Amino acid sequence: MSTIPTSRTFSPQMLWLLLAGVIGVVYGNSFAGVFVFDDTNSILDNPSIRSFDAFFATLSWDSLVRPGRWLAYLTLTANYAISELEPWSYHLVNLLIHLVNALLLFELVRMSTRRLQFPEEQAKLLAFCVALLWAVHPLQTQAVTYVIQRIEALASLFYLGVFFGFAKSQETSRKAWLVMSFVSFWCGLWTKQIIVTAPLLLLCYDRIFWAVSWKELWRKRGLFHAAMLLSAAWLVLLTFVRLGNDYAGNTAGPGTGIGSSSGVTPLQYALTQPGVVLFYLRLWFLPIGQNLDHFWQPATLPEEIVPPLIIILGLLAATGWALWKAPVVGFAGLWFFLILAPTSTIVPIRDLAVEHRVYLPSAALSVLCVAGLAWVMRRWKGAEDYSRALLLTCGGLAMVLGVMTHLRNDVYSSEYALWQDVVNKSPNNGRALTNLVEHYQLRGQVEQAEQMARRAVNSLPNSPETQNLLGSVLIDLGKTQEAEQHVRQSLKLNPLPEAYLNLALLVESQQPQEAIGCLQKALELRPDFARAHNQLGMLLLKTGGEIAAAEQHFRLAIEHNPGNDFACNNLAIVLAERGQTSQAIALLEQILRRNPSFDLARRSLIYVQSKLQSQ
Repeated sequence: MSTIPTSRTFSPQMLWLLLAGVIGVVYGNSFAGVFVFDDTNSILDNPSIRSFDAFFATLSWDSLVRPGRWLAYLTLTANYAISELEPWSYHLVNLLIHLVNALLLFELVRMSTRRLQFPEEQAKLLAFCVALLWAVHPLQTQAVTYVIQRIEALASLFYLGVFFGFAKSQETSRKAWLVMSFVSFWCGLWTKQIIVTAPLLLLCYDRIFWAVSWKELWRKRGLFHAAMLLSAAWLVLLTFVRLGNDYAGNTAGPGTGIGSSSGVTPLQYALTQPGVVLFYLRLWFLPIGQNLDHFWQPATLPEEIVPPLIIILGLLAATGWALWKAPVVGFAGLWFFLILAPTSTIVPIRDLAVEHRVYLPSAALSVLCVAGLAWVMRRWKGAEDYSRALLLTCGGLAMVLGVMTHLRNDVYSSEYALWQDVVNKSPNNGRALTNLVEHYQLRGQVEQAEQMARRAVNSLPNSPETQNLLGSVLIDLGKTQEAEQHVRQSLKLNPLPEAYLNLALLVESQQPQEAIGCLQKALELRPDFARAHNQLGMLLLKTGGEIAAAEQHFRLAIEHNPGNDFACNNLAIVLAERGQTSQAIALLEQILRRNPSFDLARRSLIYVQSKLQSQ
């Protein structure tokens, strides 16, 4: 009779390779993913990652003693050095970070279960099942496939590094591993603030798994824990000082933008989070309905607040009871709630619910699932045979979860696929509708763009962004009268530079001076607004303004957007009018080499060449 191999037949290194192979297969299609949403500001339009010199120019000594995210952006700078704006290297790094996290989780669970007097073979089996289910779960896709959420995965790597280094130091009695743990913590401080809970969680881990008593713990490792806790206190102090400044300045705190939690108070945020946390738990046990942008709204009704709050308080009470009666089980609950605490308690964050926040907390859910399955299999199969049944069950679950993860990765293959998926699941999501409008505009599908823009305005009528976006679409359709109404409404809600540009386009033929004033206001709000510079230069030429001023605006447009072919063409015409025909021809030829189908530049080149011949 053939036998099913268990961890007894595999060394830890072979299990590492098996984990790596499974993760590689499951996430192989993630390399087809494109840059989406926040990737634009953080990668595509971020000049600080274009070179290491530019990156280090943004740093200061102050940034080395304060929490921030510069270490994550350093990895993006390295990616740009490798592949510039080709996504493959960014996805490769994300995948490697996820793989390292799975291996660290495997080793941490293995060392911890050995400490609980589990035989080595059982420790390997349990650790492998935990790491496998955690790594292939579709809930992790947002932290792996969505490039900029590398920040979450990288912070989790350092969080796990804190625990791995500590556990290794206790197994080997080598203090160098404690140094690694402390360094990992500070690297986490320079990556994302979720690391703030690591010292307190590590203190509990030490007492539950390694120290015989609190007295022994403080005698042997008190200095180390004190240094960790003081570092975390520094982060908490700086965070609340920043938040105090935000609210004192009547800002919305961290939440801004379309569909965000802008204006949500700490109390409103806290009352909403029990429902969010329950939703995270549901997604772990039933990963259906994943969404890049859940468009979660603040809870206001008693039925939205009270039932989730009672359930979460019950789970917290159960965690506290377990810490007293069954500390190992209680620690899993503490891991989940404590790591979620920075984003799911009282500090308002732009989005009330996003899936990547449960990336590392879900490791505890994987531990509890595998432990529960092991208990059932042991009761069913007996102490000798349960390992094969456990391995089969976890392997089957991993196959199902892996297929779901693979399918979820396909959503990131294009911005259209991603935002269409969001709209299908959140039909009134104004932010998703807005992104679909921009997609249709780029493809010239103005009728579909108008339909989506009107839905976005109906969803968020008081959003200046959606009002202006509908105005922009109506301009493309020639519905100028209605377009002006929406653009002016946008400016009443909030003076956006893009709205001033659209108003200038609408009034320039009848009221050119008002249009010039609008463009000047746009540039006051956003001095690097290339389109406004180009449009202002054109208006100055049409109204008989200074040709030198027009040339300056064309040059500024090119400086802020070197690929702006319209500004380059306009500058060439100005140069030709000023007698610099050879420079104009060279500039137009450069445009046509870059964009051979740009007919305006071709016609301009014929005009300038004829002008040169007539001289």
